[in-house]
This record gives sequence, C-alpha cells and structure tokens, in this order.
Amino acid sequence: TLEASLALQKAGVDAGASSAGVLQLALAMQTLSFGELDAQKAAEGIGSGLIQFRRQFGTTTEETVEGARRVANAVTTLANETRASFGEVFNAFTKAAPVLSGFGESVEEVAGLLAIPLRAGVRGEEAGTALSNLAQRLTAPSRPAQEILSRRQISLFEEGTGKTRPFIDVLDDLARVYGDVA
Repeated sequence: TLEASLALQKAGVDAGASSAGVLQLALAMQTLSFGELDAQKAAEGIGSGLIQFRRQFGTTTEETVEGARRVANAVTTLANETRASFGEVFNAFTKAAPVLSGFGESVEEVAGLLAIPLRAGVRGEEAGTALSNLAQRLTAPSRPAQEILSRRQISLFEEGTGKTRPFIDVLDDLARVYGDVA
C-alpha cells in the first residue's frame, strides 16, 4: 500500500529495498498478525527496527531486505512465544532497542531479552522501558551502586579492552550474584 511504502521511506528504506522485499514483509506481517496490524503499522515497526539496528544490518538493498526479514522474524517469533500482541512487541522493541543495540545486541538477542518480562505478563512498552532503564543505570551507576558492582566483580566493560560487554553477559553476572532477582 502507499501508506506502508511511505512509512518505509520515512524510516530511510530506499525504493529499491522496498520493492525488493521489505514491503512484502510488512504485508506478510499484516497477515500474520490476523488483522491486528495494518500494512502501515507493520512497515513502521520494521522501519523502526531497521533504524535501530542499521549498524548491524548495513545499507545495501540486499542488507536492508535481510535486516527487515530479521526484524519481522524476531517480532513474529516473540509475539507467538509470549502471546503478546504484535503492537506490544513493537512497543517493547521501540523502547529497548535504542539502548540495547548500543551494547551490540542483535535484534534476535533483544527479542530474547524482551521475552523474559513479556512472558511474566509485563506489557510491551513497560517491558521495553524496564530493560532500557536497567541498561542505562548500569552504564552510569551511582557511586554506591558502582561500589556494590565492583565488590561483586560485575563490570559493564571487558577487561583490557574497555569495550562494552554484551548486555546478556552482564545480566548473567547479576543472576550469578543475586539469583533469580536479576
């Protein structure tokens, strides 16, 4: 549809990538959502995912189409596995992806992280916001929090390189120290 094509263009998807398959993915998501999403909303969600993970996907037509396929698959799988609506999943991604993609997490890893609160019944936007807030607080902890993390030997950065560690590894460290609370 015209609205879906415009939504993809707004997200920076070039006409070649759109005609090569991204628009078809949006239309397929419309069908898979059993009418919950219209083509424009599906295209906006895919476009948002492409923007957040652009560094990982690349910018050629083929890379954009592959990235759109990965976003569509991650959203569809997460909606099916958690019984969250497609709208809730897109809302969760919209809140969590900007921060978590900065950790180098892939779209599939972000979906895996979002599955935890969504399975527990946390609504989409709240789940994404909670993960985003946790990641932001870990990147700039208060002095007391920094001291606790240091005593527990939990670091956000790789020793020697100073590079940010994958967020899931930091969560594993928190779970190791605090158990299921993390």
